[in-house]
Amino acid sequence: MKRIHAVASQHLDAAWLWTRVPQGEDLMRQCFERAIEIIEADPTGKFVFSRSTAWSFWIVQQRCPALFEQVKKYVAEGRIELCGGQWVEPDHLIPGGESLVRQMALGQWYYRQTFGRIATVCRDPDVFGHPNTLPQIIGKCGMDGYYFHRCRPNEESGTPINQFAWESPDGSRVLVFAGHWVREPDESGAREMFDEMERLDLPAGFPVCARNSDRRITMTADFLDGVTALDADPDLPSLRWSAAGDVIADMKGYADRLPVIRGELGFQYTETCTSNGPNKRWIRKLETTLMTAEKLARRAAVGARRSRRRAEIGRHAGHLTGSN
Repeated sequence: MKRIHAVASQHLDAAWLWTRVPQGEDLMRQCFERAIEIIEADPTGKFVFSRSTAWSFWIVQQRCPALFEQVKKYVAEGRIELCGGQWVEPDHLIPGGESLVRQMALGQWYYRQTFGRIATVCRDPDVFGHPNTLPQIIGKCGMDGYYFHRCRPNEESGTPINQFAWESPDGSRVLVFAGHWVREPDESGAREMFDEMERLDLPAGFPVCARNSDRRITMTADFLDGVTALDADPDLPSLRWSAAGDVIADMKGYADRLPVIRGELGFQYTETCTSNGPNKRWIRKLETTLMTAEKLARRAAVGARRSRRRAEIGRHAGHLTGSN
């Protein structure tokens, strides 16, 4: 039976337009408060909220401890999904691979330390390009799925491909669901998705909510009634609230039907690669400086241990000499 997964999220891009303090911090508070409001208003107990970026959880933990205890409760119950696996949703075109690895290492470390679990789906809806090494990085950081909106590959007809396997040069693969970024699930979107599923002979599709939310909270409890009504429509596939991880788990069952895409995904807003030259130079300088500092710190730590060891040997030798 064909089915549609509705993934509830709230895109709040910590790296764009607004200041993190205090505006960004307050948006994170509003985001989780609204998500919990909808969770508690859902009579079916099936609404799941997928939140990207470890930073958003961390800032609520620091600034709103009572709210964070509610967040932890719903994470444990599976009603809030740890998504993204990165500290923030980073640009992929300017930073080097080491920076991208550390974004994920830090995000996943925080999730593990705080919640006892890690994200399984990377999420970067508003990034303007994706390097072909990303499937390898995502996989090695413990994730097997990826969602984004921009820079989808196209069929020969020019139609965007929304479900596919993406392969790195080393052969690593990650399952991708992309696009279908909507404000809320509605009938026209569900019918469009059903038509796509029929055309491609796929058993499942998805919309991802809530678009147009870079600097405001757009989720409302009305989303619940919309999904219930669409699910009851006999002319449409079953429609349910799902975590991003549920979408990937479903895709694994029909992965052999999906196209395999290789190469970079960067077919939109290519001018962003040639803008902000000073910013790119400073980022590269910072990356180089940090790696140099880390190497020197490591060398200094090894030297300090050797010095302590020599001192211990000297004291021991002196003790033996004195005892004679």
